[in-house]
Amino acid sequence: MIVVKEKQNMTEQWIWCILCACVGLCGWGVIRQLTLGIDVNQQSISTIYLVLLSAIPCLVLVYFYKNKLYTRYDQNGIKIKYFPFRSKTIPWSEVNKIELGHLDSFPYSISQSDTYSMVYKAEGRTVLKVETKSEKIVISTTKPEEIQRMVDTYCYR
Repeated sequence: MIVVKEKQNMTEQWIWCILCACVGLCGWGVIRQLTLGIDVNQQSISTIYLVLLSAIPCLVLVYFYKNKLYTRYDQNGIKIKYFPFRSKTIPWSEVNKIELGHLDSFPYSISQSDTYSMVYKAEGRTVLKVETKSEKIVISTTKPEEIQRMVDTYCYR
């Protein structure tokens, strides 16, 4: 029995740059107001309110840090878990078409698009395009050779 497991983290650098910049700016504003007594934008804002507002980008940063894509390919099919939200199993019997390729468009994590009903993307640049009777799904992978062997073994027997 062949089993391929993957765990992918969110590694899109542009997302991390934006999030870190937001957290840095909010932290700078809090430090300025707490230590120097200078109000943000020279306007009075409650320190508690400023700290609470600064917590929002920090929570988003933690969310992206914890965001993981787990995939498992075995004789039963493809199991997808996008922590903390979605979980899906696709049996090989439901697969009409499957191929490895590249996702050409703007990087997304978990979303819907015009072409695909669901896109599960984390750190892999190579994707597995799966077409079932009811939907088209894209799953990113960092192990394309192993996935191709799995597809050849179980999907087209």
